This record gives sequence, C-alpha cells and structure tokens, in this order.
Amino acid sequence: MSINFVKNPNSIVLPESLGGCCIINRSSGKTVHLNPFQASLWYDWHSDCLAGLSSIFSNLIACDLVREKNCNANPRMESIQLDSLQPVMRDKYVRSYSETPDLTILFNTQSMLQNNPLLVLGPYGSLIWRGVYAQKTVAELRGEAQSIFGNDEVLPFMQRLMNLGFLTSVRDLIDSRLPTEKVIKEFPAPEIQFMLKHSKVPWYCLWEICTKCDSRCKICYLSDFDSVGPTSNAAQRIAAQIIEAGIFYVTLLGGEALHRHDLEAIIATLRNAGVFVKLITNGFQLSLARSKSLATAGLNHIEVSFDGLTPQFHDNSRGSGAFIEAEKALIQAKRGGIPRVGIVLTLDSKNASEFHLLPSFMHEHGIRECYISLFKKVGMSGSNAQMDSLASEAIISLYRQIQIWHSTDPELLITLLPACTCGRTSVVIGADQRLRPCPFVHAKTVGSLEEASLSSLWASIGDVLYSDENFPCQSCLVR
Repeated sequence: MSINFVKNPNSIVLPESLGGCCIINRSSGKTVHLNPFQASLWYDWHSDCLAGLSSIFSNLIACDLVREKNCNANPRMESIQLDSLQPVMRDKYVRSYSETPDLTILFNTQSMLQNNPLLVLGPYGSLIWRGVYAQKTVAELRGEAQSIFGNDEVLPFMQRLMNLGFLTSVRDLIDSRLPTEKVIKEFPAPEIQFMLKHSKVPWYCLWEICTKCDSRCKICYLSDFDSVGPTSNAAQRIAAQIIEAGIFYVTLLGGEALHRHDLEAIIATLRNAGVFVKLITNGFQLSLARSKSLATAGLNHIEVSFDGLTPQFHDNSRGSGAFIEAEKALIQAKRGGIPRVGIVLTLDSKNASEFHLLPSFMHEHGIRECYISLFKKVGMSGSNAQMDSLASEAIISLYRQIQIWHSTDPELLITLLPACTCGRTSVVIGADQRLRPCPFVHAKTVGSLEEASLSSLWASIGDVLYSDENFPCQSCLVR
C-alpha cells in the first residue's frame, strides 16, 4: 500500500487523548480521528503499518489526507555531491519540541533585530527535523520524503532552515540554486497556536518577578504592590525550572522588575540556556548604565510601557512627568546596546482615540516594534479605573487598522494577538511563585513552584482551564 499511496503534506495532525490524533485537511477542513493504535500506524507509514489502517483508509482518501502516488509529479533532484551531508542543529539557541511526530514547533532564540523565527512544521517539515535529530544523511531524508510524500524537496527546505539559523550552514547548499519549493512544509504559528487546546510545552512565560513598583498606574491589574518577589536563590531555582520545562520565551515584569538587583543574573541564567528574554518596564529606573548592564547579561528585547501616545493620556494614568521618563528610557535602552527596543501600548476606552497616532509615534522615536495590550478592568487599581475595556467592535477595528498598517508601513511590527493564549500556549508565574494561566485573574492558580515542578503544574492547567466555564476572565475577544 505504501508503494501506491502517499500522505498529503497539507494536513495538520493534532494530539488527542491517550496518544490518538486528529488529522485535518488544511484546505478543506475535513477531519479524520485516529485512535492511539491507528495513530502509531499513521506515523510509521510503511506497507505493513498501512495495512492496519484499511478500516479507515477510504475516509483518509475521501478527505484527501492520503493520495495515490504520481511517480512523475516530482522526480528526485540531482545533487549527488550533497547526499552524504549530515545536517546539524546550529547551537543552544535552537529550541524545539513535537506536539505529534507530524507537528513540530521550532524557535530560534538568538538575539535578532527582527522577530525571531518561530516555525510550526507540518508532516513534511517534521520528517526533515526528525531526521536531523536522528543524524540521518540527506540521501536518507530524500528517500523517506519520496516514499512518504511522493516529493523530493528536502534540500530547499534545509536551505531555508540554514538561512534562518536552525541548522549549521553548509556553503555548497547555501550557494546552490535549487528549484522553488511547492510542497507545504510549515504553517503560520498563530493558526496552530489557537488550534491547540493545551500545548505539551508552554511557548511563552510571563514572570511577574515582583509587584513592588514606583508607579500607581490607573490601569494596573495587580492585586498588590508590596512583594519584592522570590529571593535570589529561589529566583534561580525558578529560572532552572523554566529551562527544564522547555519554555521558548520569557517576559520579565513587575511591578517594576528593575527594582530587582539580581535581574541581570536571572537574565544571564536564562540566556545561557538559550531562552529568549524580554523585559517590560515603566522606564523610571532605566539609566544608561543599567541598560548597558542588561545588554551585557544578554537581554534580547525591552519594551517600555505607554498608557497613551501623548502626555495627556499617559500622565493621566501614571502621574505627571511619566511620559517624559518613558521617552528617555527608549533613548537609554538604544544607547545601552539592548538589541531590540520597543513599546507596549495599553488601550482602553479613553486613550483608544489616540491609536491612529501610533505609526508616527514609532517613527518619531525610532521604534520598529509595538505590542498592543488590551485593558482589563481588574486588579487593585484597574477595577476602580474611570476607563473601561474596549468593546468587541472596537477591538475588531484595531485588527483592521493594524492590517492596513502592515501593508502601508511594513517596517513596523505592530502586534495584537487575535485570541487568548492563557493556558493554551502561555503561562504566568506570580511574584508569590504560584503558577496561573491568566495574568489578569490572580485567584485562579494551579500550584506553587515551591511545591511542584513547572512541568507538572503546566500539565495540570488543562484540567483547570477547561473544567471551569468562568475561567479565566471572559474578557478576550476569542477564547
């Protein structure tokens, strides 16, 4: 059967309970569910295994998840001189894990001036990445790709992985003029992110390293401003758990994280293990010397918080003179050598009227990146704020405007996630060392890192998240 049929690489293979899987035709949306035994046969894909799928094979064909092989569709590429090549992962900054053998998540955490590549590999791309792990040669990978998918496009994709820094570069391959790729090997990360109910590994961690702060923002969602956070030793233990759990990306914040004198040591621990690290600050404490110290520790990215794009709105939330201090912080961060400097803009019912100013504000301050945060009416200050959360219609308008800017001003990276990732692919560590899915809901926690590992607590979040209809806060546009 394997001689006559091949997999459609344009399929999304999601995990289901007890080792089963759900196979979705990405074009049509047609779906076939496999039990654990059938899933194991699907992943192995050879004649003996496929014989065991005979009971559902007609469904796989009807949904165009399996196709009859066309021997003339894509003849094997000629590149004998590269067949003996054994591709190698580049370095510690290449991080990956598999949701299923046919769905692999890759992230390159090197310090880059643009968005670090996050790839979600489908069946074809996953085959290549598994082969890299298994130390297979190009010839072996090409043979498997031809047998399983009926197409030989291993070399062009390996060339792409080298260009993105996932594989050690090989000059002969980098310089090769290869045919244009036709087979789908990866999917947009947000598309898959919101299809996963609960990822095996958290992609992103928000670590509230303290709640102590020198500001009292009207929009703040924190429940207190008193905690100095874990001791330095405890913070290092948490950093070790983040590393052990396989998390790609950590954002450090408070309160005001710059009150932590051990901040650089924490950043260095995470970066030395290949974790991407971002810091969010109000800017009051960001001197030139501190910026240089953070850069030396390896900080990838810093964002200065704004509650408005003019002093009128920003100072109304954060106090007189706060806008000027935030602007100074942007200058100091760039002068200090932090690779990426951006802003996080929190939008509410009042300051949303300034949103149209964002591109000109970014150009004026020499900033390429902005993350949009939506105000939630929660917390000690936020719950009593005069402003309100944006209505759904206003949020949809934001998305539309951002899409227009992506076309008219493509050098600007303005990001507003289209749905909630709480407990799906992201997690929060509070200053009290307790793990929770949502930054805005402090009462819903799943345990303490003083008592259990981050990995085990993450595994338990799925049960909490989907058993409680009121969790986390029901204030996101899409769950």
